[in-house]
Amino acid sequence: MRALSVSFALFILACAKESRDKPVPAVAPPRFDDFLVPEMSSRSADLDTTRDSTAKRFRTVLRSALKDGPNFAGHYSIATWGCGTQCLSYAVIDAATVQLVPGTGLDFDCHEVEFKKNSSLVIERPLKESGAPCGDTSTEAFTWTGTAFQRIR
Repeated sequence: MRALSVSFALFILACAKESRDKPVPAVAPPRFDDFLVPEMSSRSADLDTTRDSTAKRFRTVLRSALKDGPNFAGHYSIATWGCGTQCLSYAVIDAATVQLVPGTGLDFDCHEVEFKKNSSLVIERPLKESGAPCGDTSTEAFTWTGTAFQRIR
């Protein structure tokens, strides 16, 4: 009986070592096609700068982003502009109401940002040449809820 117990314990240890030695499969990154939204076809009107001080302060870059119509999540435009070394500011504009969406909750610093007109997915990838102050950052994905970004990975 004791030999059987020892054999069983050795078998369990061997299985545990084998499973520990196997590489962990990578999680597939989210795909834009998994977060499709209907697109708004018409171009938007001029930006409403009367309700938001950020809209008034950055009106030139925001209007430029709206010029060609929505570029994100169907009827939104994401405007980005540099704000210093490894710094990227952004704003989300609802092209249907031509108003800035306040407090959307992302920080694009030290990241390259990818998004598409027909998808609510945003992918942030670390800047290739980033270093201090960025440190080690990872790729992250978010989906747009209509009022804020929600982390999905």
